[in-house]
Amino acid sequence: MSTHRIHSSIPAATIDTAERNLRAVLSLAIGYSGAEKALVIWDGRSDLALALTEAYRRCLPGATFLEFDGAAPGIVLAALESLAPRDLVVLVQSTSFRLDTFRFRVELFKRSLKVIEHPHLARMSGEESVIYVD
Repeated sequence: MSTHRIHSSIPAATIDTAERNLRAVLSLAIGYSGAEKALVIWDGRSDLALALTEAYRRCLPGATFLEFDGAAPGIVLAALESLAPRDLVVLVQSTSFRLDTFRFRVELFKRSLKVIEHPHLARMSGEESVIYVD
């Protein structure tokens, strides 16, 4: 369990459920072994994004976590440049990430990276967030 604490109105039990579910997604659906690098790009603009980021911190303690809103575009691009094919990128987005002419999804595909994307999380709140996590 992570000692990093977030400020979210999402109940702790829901974050625990997210951790369990994301562990299954990482191992069963994505085939992430832990030997690959992992990069989590996140934002803190919604409670659900904060809760999922906390769950990923628990699941991926060796990952690099990069807050999108606080990073210059060059930092985001440099973080992606450091990855090799089959490394993991997780996008936790309250809306969607934009970098001028850079197209995330196309670039991630071209680099043969494993990708998990949680877009438009700000559209969900309250009970909808709990349902999403389930």
